[in-house]
Amino acid sequence: MSAYDADSNDEQLALNLIDELRDQAKMRNFAYKQCVAKYYDSRVKPRAFKLGDWVMRKTLLATKNSAKGTLEPTWEGHYEVIKVCCPVTYQLRDCNGKPLPYPWNANHLKYYRQINMSRSLPLAPIFSHYSYAFGTYVLCFTKLPMYVYLSAPT
Repeated sequence: MSAYDADSNDEQLALNLIDELRDQAKMRNFAYKQCVAKYYDSRVKPRAFKLGDWVMRKTLLATKNSAKGTLEPTWEGHYEVIKVCCPVTYQLRDCNGKPLPYPWNANHLKYYRQINMSRSLPLAPIFSHYSYAFGTYVLCFTKLPMYVYLSAPT
């Protein structure tokens, strides 16, 4: 029979407590990750496109022009959804009717909002000079007399 040694007993208790503390920390970390995942999942807006929807695709680093830098647009073109390959994968075709060579994931797509040009647009005041193309029309913004004019492209 061995004699009671207080120092070795304290060391054994400390080692047992370290394992328990490590297990408690793992459980707290797991619970925290579950809370973060639940919060994230509650705020995610699922993207589901239908056949015939018009979308824009995200400009990838490989296709970006490095000379423009951060002024390069992050979304390009407008494409029509022609096939749903999987719930989040879509086959697209450009506005000229040419299908893209490979399908795109919904994470890299967003809705393209078309402006209805069949009705006349009212004049609206603006503050600078720009031109934007929408379909077959061009919106011309002028400083003088500071109104938006709708005209056909030249």
